[in-house]
Amino acid sequence: MRSLLLVWAWLICSGFSAQAAIVVLNGLTHIHNAASGTELQGKIRLKNDGKGPARILIYRQDLVAECGKSLDYVNDSGGAYSLSRWLNTNVDEKTLSAGEEYEVIYTVKIPRDEVANGSYWQVLMVEGAEPVKEETIQGVSVNSKVRYAIQLVVNVGGFESPAIAFENVDVKKGDKPSLAVTLKNSGKYTAVVRVILELYDEQGGKVKKLESTGRRVYPSFCNSFVIDLDGIPAGKFAGVLIADNGTDLFGSNLSLEL
Repeated sequence: MRSLLLVWAWLICSGFSAQAAIVVLNGLTHIHNAASGTELQGKIRLKNDGKGPARILIYRQDLVAECGKSLDYVNDSGGAYSLSRWLNTNVDEKTLSAGEEYEVIYTVKIPRDEVANGSYWQVLMVEGAEPVKEETIQGVSVNSKVRYAIQLVVNVGGFESPAIAFENVDVKKGDKPSLAVTLKNSGKYTAVVRVILELYDEQGGKVKKLESTGRRVYPSFCNSFVIDLDGIPAGKFAGVLIADNGTDLFGSNLSLEL
């Protein structure tokens, strides 16, 4: 039995990098602006931090985040804004000696014919071919690998700030209450969005301002955000929920009882 330890682009931490022989040196999100009929290049800088040679695999997948479903990586989504038909890499497999650095070069060729404005994207997967950890659990051999998901985004045409809609808001009660928010990008361009919650008591006094970490929301897709409510005193509150895409603010009112 083999298990794959998947390291999402927004959850990479130093602990995984210490185990993995291969590390990514120049970030896990690469954004380009381009026009129809142009060609652009980018690079992913890798290093083998291990003590021996390491073989890596490089392949492409579409990132799909449909509303109401879990984020998924698929080989071919058929999406109109997938980079799959324009994106190529210089290698699919490479072996690096101990301490060696290497640049994976990717090329995006945008056709000259009419291309709709908007954000086009795909994920470049960089995976260690050999397991970074082998162990036996209840008599079953388990191998773990590290896989980096590097988001490649190309904005075609003049960028327009996307409209953000509140798809779902839910209060999670219990020992550590939280507010779960699902946002949908109704525009043509991707954006990193923060969710901000302002709480007011029954007398109209401001109790607290809370916010989530920023997360990328792709056009026509959703992403989920969590705001920790732990430490807020019990009671009834009026709330203002704000989605901030870096350019515009989108607000909604809500009532909370903790």
